Amino acid sequence: PHAFIVSKYDEKLFIFLDPAHMLKLIRNAWEHRSVIKNSNEEIIDWMYIKKLYELEREQGLRIGTKLTKRHINFHNEKMNVRLAAQTLSQSVADALTYLKNTNEDFKGAGPTAEFISFINNAFDILNSRSRFSKSPFKRAISDDTLNDYKIYIQLFIKYVKGLKFLDGIKVVDSARKTGFVGFIL
Repeated sequence: PHAFIVSKYDEKLFIFLDPAHMLKLIRNAWEHRSVIKNSNEEIIDWMYIKKLYELEREQGLRIGTKLTKRHINFHNEKMNVRLAAQTLSQSVADALTYLKNTNEDFKGAGPTAEFISFINNAFDILNSRSRFSKSPFKRAISDDTLNDYKIYIQLFIKYVKGLKFLDGIKVVDSARKTGFVGFIL
């Protein structure tokens, strides 16, 4: 958290950005721009979310995701955190990772899966509640998790700072930076 001095009262005011809102902003920015590049110039493409949904719909089964038409056409439900969290979830990252090795249409989905995994894990850390969760990133911040989380967050910050849109503008410098910056402040 960053402190601001409220001059009238000469007291510090701490601002915490809401992780759920930042997650929605990240999802919205990514879908709006469609493609992001990572620091290795690899493509992170919203198209893979659409393709995954279509594949699951056509085959009548889900590969461990909760994707529905609402997750793809979320514009009337931009404020729905659940849709954003389920879209940027580890199950979607895992499905894309599996499909990149088994389905030619998903051959380039690795960087997209990595992006989703990074966002999911950072969100889980920021949104954690239970000290006893089995998921390593969903355990509440405590003496037991602090060092691991510090290491992960440093990797995450470096990763996010390396992201850019196709026009070359870094996401953290773009008009759509709020969600990304909110996660790394």
